Amino acid sequence: MKIIINESQLRLIVENEEKKERLLTITVDMIVGGESFDDILELYNTEKEKKNFVGIKLLGSVDFSRGFGNKIGSGVIEFCDELVEVNGDLKVVNNYTVGFPKLRKVSGDMILSMTEVRSLPELRYVGRNLTLQRSKISELPELKSVGSGLYLGNSKIESLPKLESTGGYLYLNDSPLADLGNLKSVGESLDLGNCQINSLPKLEFVGDDLYLEKTPLWR
Repeated sequence: MKIIINESQLRLIVENEEKKERLLTITVDMIVGGESFDDILELYNTEKEKKNFVGIKLLGSVDFSRGFGNKIGSGVIEFCDELVEVNGDLKVVNNYTVGFPKLRKVSGDMILSMTEVRSLPELRYVGRNLTLQRSKISELPELKSVGSGLYLGNSKIESLPKLESTGGYLYLNDSPLADLGNLKSVGESLDLGNCQINSLPKLEFVGDDLYLEKTPLWR
């Protein structure tokens, strides 16, 4: 079958391709110290307009809990502000300087604990475990899926409006969460102890134990 495209259609396709959101891809090997972030950001800002970059994609695992992550005056803060994807693990523990306003996807484990990160407004997917124990985040408005376990015990999470599935456990014990209206599947145990959830209207599958003690669902 032969497809015929006129000049105006071709122009529209080219314009749409040029407007397509793109990410500057870097590897963890490029991060060898705090000053590395300044170099990366200089490259990003230089190429941003020409190549329509909307953020940064990191290949590899990174830990902002120590070392360069604690340098408040370094480019690490702006780097984290522009981070959209992490192809690896992301860890931030006991660090009070960084945020992730654009972050959408982490393919490995994601651990945020004892940080000043108060929101992850764009986070949609975590490939392995997501741990937010003792974090100040109150909602994950776009999160749809976690590949392994989701640990929110003693967290401040009040809302998971789009969460549909976890591949592993879902631990919400002693969290203020009151609604899981879109949850369909939990690969392992589901622990809702001491939560105020009163219905699970779409839940179809729990792979292991279901804990409902001290919830409105407990009979």
